[in-house]
Amino acid sequence: MGLSQPWRFVVVENAAARSAIRDNFAASNAQALAAQDSDRAGLYARLKLAGLEEAPTHFAVFADRATTQ
Repeated sequence: MGLSQPWRFVVVENAAARSAIRDNFAASNAQALAAQDSDRAGLYARLKLAGLEEAPTHFAVFADRATTQ
């Protein structure tokens, strides 16, 4: 039958693309945190963003729900 997992992997090494990922994460995270009222949630969000800033490469995993195999 072949490989039937719907996983798709993307390695992002381009600095401009990594910057766009960080910007998108920061905007999405700010929106999600606005709905919360917790200092701990804010600390966790900053730690995750710090990791994105320091990483030389980003690795993204996607699920392709339309795959037939």
